[in-house]
Amino acid sequence: MFPEATLHSAYEAGFSGYMLHRVLKLHGIDNIVVHAAAVEVSAHSRVKTDKRDAQKLASQLEAGRLRGIRVPTPEQEQRRLLSRTRSQLVQQRSAVQNQIRMKAHQFGLIAPEDRRQMSHKLVAELLERSPAEAFRFVVEVHWQVWEFK
Repeated sequence: MFPEATLHSAYEAGFSGYMLHRVLKLHGIDNIVVHAAAVEVSAHSRVKTDKRDAQKLASQLEAGRLRGIRVPTPEQEQRRLLSRTRSQLVQQRSAVQNQIRMKAHQFGLIAPEDRRQMSHKLVAELLERSPAEAFRFVVEVHWQVWEFK
């Protein structure tokens, strides 16, 4: 409707990455991606809804109070995908190890002062001393997740 207009848009960085930003730029729309914590919030307006968030972004964009973050190139995004995924997998593995340790504590198989590193050898030892079939099943399921990662 307005072929000579310059369109401006902004959205908060999030899980969906930067594909929307690239598509908007490709279509000639001046877009910025902002860090969610950088959007000004009124002290009296703690309720978050999509509609309120969009209105805040629009009014702050119009007033020139938004600063965009640096958007990585697709190649940069691909390069950091591996290191971030590895980090997530290490966190998940640690969480599974902690869950096994908590179950062992719960049933008295590991003393509170026991600081041994969770290992496959320790899990096998815990399974040998298993107090019940349910415990054995739960630990084996966690162990399979750990081994798979």
